[in-house]
This record gives sequence, structure tokens and C-alpha cells, in this order.
Amino acid sequence: MSCMRELDKFILLQLADSDKTIWDLLDGWQFTLAEFISTVNKLYEEGLLDTDGKKLRLTREGKGRVNRAELRYMPRLCGACKGRRITLPKPYRGLLRKFRRAVRGRPAPKDDYYQGFVGELDVAARIALMNYHGDVADKKIILIGDDDLLSVALALTGLPSRIVVLDVDERIGDFIDGVNEKHGLTIEFLRYNVEGPLPKTLLNRFDAFSSEPLETESGMKAFLSRGVACLRKGGVGYFGLTTLEASRRKWFMVEESLLRMGCVITDVIRGFTIYPSVYFKEPKEPFLPLLKFKLKFDFKEKFETGWYKSSLVRFEAVEPSPIVRWNEKIKVELVDPKESLAHPFSYGPPKPRDGEGPRRARKLAANIDRARQKPF
Repeated sequence: MSCMRELDKFILLQLADSDKTIWDLLDGWQFTLAEFISTVNKLYEEGLLDTDGKKLRLTREGKGRVNRAELRYMPRLCGACKGRRITLPKPYRGLLRKFRRAVRGRPAPKDDYYQGFVGELDVAARIALMNYHGDVADKKIILIGDDDLLSVALALTGLPSRIVVLDVDERIGDFIDGVNEKHGLTIEFLRYNVEGPLPKTLLNRFDAFSSEPLETESGMKAFLSRGVACLRKGGVGYFGLTTLEASRRKWFMVEESLLRMGCVITDVIRGFTIYPSVYFKEPKEPFLPLLKFKLKFDFKEKFETGWYKSSLVRFEAVEPSPIVRWNEKIKVELVDPKESLAHPFSYGPPKPRDGEGPRRARKLAANIDRARQKPF
């Protein structure tokens, strides 16, 4: 849990220069969604902020709590790179055109697999950053989960020497096979569930891996362990991690796990990846009704996209040694009832996955339902 005083100050500073919508505030929020809701409610009940139902604004007392000297020295993100540290050179325009054509008709995200792909610019930005670090050209790259179809964009550059995709969703494999045939690519696909042992032929064979892990403790350990097991000594990994659904305690667990696996973090870029896609729109967006239910004031603003962001983490495998051994099984929880608030599984029973009966799904749904009853 972050310091309440710091959370209060963050909101007050955000509102000091202008009124803002809930989505404007979430766009810059650096803590969990649960902490956001509790902080906004607290400031409202204390009479420090008010609302017309669309935008939040500071009251006279709220304005008096703002440190004006601190506000004057508050910086802004770079307008060119949007805080990503890199900009895309001209060749990426052609890559984006090819990528958009190649992924037309891609499989829609499935809640069962906790999927949600990012925009084309975000895919290109990840490749650009990887290439900046020398992690693309002539490299063997493995992707654990690929609903973003990063593999297709990487292959279209012609730079990697080998690309392998592991994913539980056969639809992605079928789609990649079609892209291979149509565009003359050689992406390899293997249907794989991270809960199961890795194929031995993949161990220590790759220079880089990329993934967007499930943000549960078991999910992070499973995805990162599988990725590290595939890396050679000196290999690198890239993965996304939010602050909206991963507390500081969970970040600590991730960093500690990487150290135990003989890896060192070299880069963390906050807000690198933005999730603006069509699956985040009314009326299907499940977070909006919960937000309206939990807030202490009337909230009429329609849902907006672009506020859900993920940090990009890069690490190097100094002495790779996964904490979940390659031939071990691990049970992975899809959602964290206390922290996962932006996914449909947080608001209703998930369907059983392949090979599972309804018992585990009912148990998870019951845990989530209990968590929802607790005040933030």
C-alpha cells in the first residue's frame, strides 16, 4: 500500500491547473485502481474536491492544500516520444503499413485467455526499443503469448534469424500459419500452456523473449520462469507490468523473483504500452459499472480509452536459473481478486479452460465475489 498522503497529493496536483475527467486522472495515475477509487472518495468526502458529474475540480479548501512551488517545477512528458525514450524513424512507416495489412482479420480477444492486443504503434515501438538495444537483428526470439502479433511485425522487418511463438490459443497459431503462407514468413508456432512443462528442445536456445504475463503472482512466476528457461546466458527478456493492477508489493515480488532467477533489470519505462483497442469500449467494458458503483458521487462521464497503460521492463539473464523448473507444472491464477479490477473475470464467473471442470472456475468466482464486497 502506498502512502495515503502521497496519493492525496498526486490527485491535488493533477487538478490544480484545470478540471479533469476521471479518465484524465487515470491517464496519469501511478498506483493501483483500488487506491485511485479510495483516494478520490476520501478527497470528496473531506470536501477537497467536487464534481458536476463529468469533471472533477478542487474546492477552495482543496486549492489551499496545493504546494504551488512544487507545481511550478512540475515537468511534462516529452511530446515527441510520449515518455517512451525512442521515436520511430521513417522505415517504420512502411513496416506499419505492411503490419496493418498482414493482421487484418486477426482473432478477436478472448476473455477466457485474458487477451487484449495493443495498437500497431505500440507494437512498432517495442520493436524499435528492442532494436535500439541490439536485441532483434540476427537474434533468435521467443514469444510466450502473442495476441499482439508482435511476431508478425518482427518477421516483417526481416531482422531476426528465428521467431517462435508459444500460445495456448490455437486461433493465433492458425492465423500465423496463414500470414506465413501469404507473406512468405517463417514464424514457428507451438500450442502451449504455461502451466505445463516446456518442450526440452526450447531450453537455452534463444537470445531474447517477450511476453505480457498475467499479473497474478503465480502468473508472473510462470511466464517469467518459462521465458528465462528458454534464454541462453546473456539473453534478454521484455515484459509488461502495470501499476494499475499490480501493487508495489507485487512489483517487489517480481524484482525479487528475477534476482533469484539470476537476472538483472536494465530498463523500466513507465506507460510504454497503451491499450486503446476495441474490446475496451462500452457496453462491454466491465470496469465502468464497478467504478460508478464504488465512487461516492454521481458519475455520468462515458467510457474513454487510452488510460490503461503498462510499463515495459527489460532484463538480462546473467546466470539464468528459473524458479519454476522447465519440467515442473504450476497452477496459474488468472486474476488477483484484490488488484485485478479491469478484466471481465473480476465481475463474473470465468468459463472453465480446456481440460478443467467447473469446480475451479466456481472457486475463483467466489473468491472474486468476496473481494468485491470489501471496501477499497
